[in-house]
Amino acid sequence: MPEREPAAGRGHRHERGAGGAGALARRERERRGRALSAQRRGRRHLELAARRLADLPAPPAAADPEARAASPAAAGPSPAAAAAAAKPGGGGRTGRRRREAQLMQPEWMVAPPGDLQHAWYVAARPEGRRCLVVATRGSTLVRDKRGAVVLRAPTALPNGSQATQEGSESFSILDCILDEAAKTFHVMDLMCWRGYLLYDCDTEFRQFWVQTKLAECAAGVAGAEAEAGWEYAFAPVGYFEASSAGILQAYQAPAPYAKNGLFFAHREAHYQLGLTPLCLVWKDPACCRYFIDTERDGTVPERQTAVLRLLPGGALAGTGDDPPVPACAVEVVDGRLDGVRLGAPLQEGAALRFSLGPAGPGFPGGLLELPWRFEGPAKGRDRPADTFSKIVFQRMARTAPLGLRALLEAAIADDAEM
Repeated sequence: MPEREPAAGRGHRHERGAGGAGALARRERERRGRALSAQRRGRRHLELAARRLADLPAPPAAADPEARAASPAAAGPSPAAAAAAAKPGGGGRTGRRRREAQLMQPEWMVAPPGDLQHAWYVAARPEGRRCLVVATRGSTLVRDKRGAVVLRAPTALPNGSQATQEGSESFSILDCILDEAAKTFHVMDLMCWRGYLLYDCDTEFRQFWVQTKLAECAAGVAGAEAEAGWEYAFAPVGYFEASSAGILQAYQAPAPYAKNGLFFAHREAHYQLGLTPLCLVWKDPACCRYFIDTERDGTVPERQTAVLRLLPGGALAGTGDDPPVPACAVEVVDGRLDGVRLGAPLQEGAALRFSLGPAGPGFPGGLLELPWRFEGPAKGRDRPADTFSKIVFQRMARTAPLGLRALLEAAIADDAEM
């Protein structure tokens, strides 16, 4: 059998497209390569962040300032998220931002990876509330993706209830999507089990533990929770190899939940805190009710909208990426921006709402080339800015959607190269 090329370097030969589409494919491939290289350079030490989630004190070695100084720095494409996760802090805006950094955030797929079949897994993403589940000290705490506590309840997880209580060093952390109507946590990932950290393990290993460990504690066995009197069930989400057959399986096969698009995870990806290009979300109208961003009442706005943040210097607004991508020029004349009067001078970091008008198919190659129109300050003090990939995906959804056929063709092309 011929030796395979490294994951970060294969597949670019069939990333077809010229102009904006080709540039997007190259940009995403290079970013994934950098993310993989960063996580290989050194093990990320996230024990402090995990123990704080479990409300446990730091171990003696980690509590020693000299030991902390000698530890390797966190690696990955989101160092700011890793640093925020390890900082102490309670309530308020800082505390909420710290807790927001505890989940891995996927980007939107704007171009199929060239190594799709041999380097990626795919799953049908459940519809529901994304949340962080922490079982510790005989109780289970659930936070939403913004860090707010949404539930405290006894569960079948180890140390997740008085009935399953274990030693104080036993705690588990899961990345789930909660179906509140069915009272079921669909388990997307596992970061810690009985005190054993999995952040630096690859996707394949973590998913193996999801399947086996939930079965061992009867938290992932159908009907076991009801028989034991547990109110909430835990069900692992099935992952498939991202071959054409696996993609079709995730896309077409019936699932015990409403689908909210497809979720792609790179085989070698560690559990990266914050935004990462090694996990991707893809949607179309057939596998997601909300393919195009909708208003709270379910209606689709005539113009695409996006929230950007004012960058240092005040001349540009940028995305929510780390670092932010400049997206729109900002020019205030006589207290007005695009004809909209401002109630007060704009401050660095201000969240601003923009819209995009109709355009031809495709993507021009850069956000600064898009026809932005200022609509006013964004509502909500902590409203996050939209990411580059979300803006591009939603733009493409309205003009030239990335369809299922493109995913299947990418997987088949990758198979032909192997």
